[in-house]
Amino acid sequence: MDSSPAPTAPTALPQAGPGPRLLHSPRARRIAAACAALPFGLTLTATFLPHGPGPVLLGAAALPAFVAVVLVLRAATRWNSAKLRTLDERERGEQLQLSRGAYSLTTLLFVVLALVGMLGRFAVVPVPTPDDWVFLVSSALFTHLLLPYAVLAWRMADEPSEV
Repeated sequence: MDSSPAPTAPTALPQAGPGPRLLHSPRARRIAAACAALPFGLTLTATFLPHGPGPVLLGAAALPAFVAVVLVLRAATRWNSAKLRTLDERERGEQLQLSRGAYSLTTLLFVVLALVGMLGRFAVVPVPTPDDWVFLVSSALFTHLLLPYAVLAWRMADEPSEV
C-alpha cells in the first residue's frame, strides 16, 4: 500500500516568484503600466511621419517595445501564473472586470482608428497607406493584449511588508 497523502485541490494562487525588485513599489508599477501606451504611440508616430528610413526604424522599434512591456507587466502582476480554475470567485470577478475594461478601451481604440480612416476621405487628416493600416491594426491588437496587464498593474495593491 502506498502511504503518500491524497492529492488536494490548490487553495491559493501559485506564486510565480518575487518578480523584478524595482516593480514592488506602486509608483514603479504605474510607470510600467503607463509605458504600455508607448508602443502604440511609436506606431502612430511612424505612420504619420513622412516616409523615409526614420519611420521604418521607429516602427521596427515598436515590436521589441511590446515584448519588453508585456514581460515587465506580467512579472509585475504575476497574472500569467493564475489559471482560471485556481481563482476564487472574487479573483474571477476582478479578472472579468479587468477584461471588460480592456475590451472597452480596445473598442475605443478601434473607433478612433476608424474615424481617422473616415476623416482621411475628407482630407481632414492625412490618410495612412494600406501598408500603414496593417501596422496600425496589428499594433492596436498588441495593445489590446497589454491592456489587462496594464490595468491590473495600475490597480494592484502593495504586497504586505514582512515584519
